[in-house]
Order: sequence, then C-alpha cells, then structure tokens
Amino acid sequence: MERLWEIQQTINRNAGQRVMGEAADMNESFEHKAQQNIDMYDFLFEQSPNALWEEDRSEILTLLNDLPAEALANLPAYFIDQPKRLNPFITATKISRVNPAAQRLFECADKAAFISARIRGISEHARASFVAELDNIYKGSQNFESDTVVSLPTRNRLELNISYH
Repeated sequence: MERLWEIQQTINRNAGQRVMGEAADMNESFEHKAQQNIDMYDFLFEQSPNALWEEDRSEILTLLNDLPAEALANLPAYFIDQPKRLNPFITATKISRVNPAAQRLFECADKAAFISARIRGISEHARASFVAELDNIYKGSQNFESDTVVSLPTRNRLELNISYH
C-alpha cells in the first residue's frame, strides 16, 4: 500500500532562513478516521428507530444479464407471463445485516428469521414492486421508491415504503 505523507515546512527566520520540516504519516490518520466513520455508521444503524437492513444484490445483475433480450425489453411483462422466473431473483438478494427495529417490525428474533419472513411474506403486490425495482436496477438508476405490502404470520398485512437514493 502506498503511504501518504503530510509535510509541513516552515522558515525559521532566526536561524538564517533555514527551512525546517516535519513529516507525518497520513495513512494512520485516514485509517483512524475511516474506523471512526464505520463505528458511527454501525451505531446509527443499530440504534435507528427505523427498520433498516442491508442487502447484497451482486447476483441480481448476473441473473438479469442471463435473461433473453426480449425479457429485458419489458421486465414487468416478462415476469407477469412467467412468474416462477422471479423466484431466483428473490432468493439471490442476500441480507447481510438487520437492525433491531426491522426485527421487531417483521416480528423476528434474529437475522435468519427475518430472511425467512421476507421471502415467505412476499405478496403479489410486493412481487410487482420487486419487479419494478429489478427494472430500475437493470436501467442503472440509483434511486428507487415504492409502496408495497407484505404478509406476516400475526398480521394480515404490513404496508412498507421501500426507498433508496
């Protein structure tokens, strides 16, 4: 790894115009600040009153790229005609973290139960929202917002707003 150095130079007029310098290893400072940012993010994620979860969707692009061109031309129509083709996309979304607020909202004791509840609770409305999100991902957009509904064992329905920017 390349090291970064901050060099400060001062002219000491009392010492006959000699240039004096001081060098500091900036990598240690950057690494320390990066760790502070990670720690702050972790704290905010865990303590947020809003339901938050992190998803790894790297497999989604591979699955999208494997679809025939006619499917990519109109993803919503493709998945309406062939709804079972959506299942691999649903299971390809990997949940990496879930905060306590999301576990409470989905009535889950842990991450494994959250993942199971998300997959089991996907209603037709949620599937349509997911297809719109896939279409959005395929088109390369970084923004998405959708209202959707999921089913839970102890409730008939849970209305959610899914968004990322």
